[in-house]
Amino acid sequence: MEFKKYLQIFKKEQKIFWLVFCITLFIGLVGYFLMPLRYKVTTELDITRLGYQKNTSEYRYDEFYRLQADERFADTVVRWLGSAQTQRNILQKSGGVNFEKLKAKRLSSQVIEINFLIKNKREAGKIVSAIRNVLNNKTAQLNQYQKDPNWFTVLVESPAISKAKWSFFKFALALILFGIFLALWGVFLSFYLKNEKDKFGQ
Repeated sequence: MEFKKYLQIFKKEQKIFWLVFCITLFIGLVGYFLMPLRYKVTTELDITRLGYQKNTSEYRYDEFYRLQADERFADTVVRWLGSAQTQRNILQKSGGVNFEKLKAKRLSSQVIEINFLIKNKREAGKIVSAIRNVLNNKTAQLNQYQKDPNWFTVLVESPAISKAKWSFFKFALALILFGIFLALWGVFLSFYLKNEKDKFGQ
């Protein structure tokens, strides 16, 4: 189909275009302003040790082997944080403070980044404190029988808090583009249905 034909279709069905476009904008803007404000909380975990074994003929945790062990344990912590049971424990330890979409990823052999959403930014500290307590309790349980003085411990940095909501400018731009996309499909669908109706009538 030639470009000129598309322009003719658009001109003929421009009422459908503006109707779909305006409805999309209206619904999107209402949803934006009614959407409850949430905050994104980001914090870092540092995997460290209770002690450091300096003089040893066995390179159990020293130097390269120590970093390897830290990396493996960091992977374990990431898996803990992804489990439903650990997240339930965090919820209980925080006193029932609700959080959403808790995700963890390892940034290096000893550093883990955690992100989650929360409604009240003043309660972010309770969640972070609960994360530290739950993880260190699980870590201590692994060392219950070994009694290794150089065992792991988890340190939690102060959280950074930001609004999880898109800025109005970015949201409006995305909404306009999406509205144009839907409106164009509405135009072509209306044109197609009318042609089918005319064929059926003949």
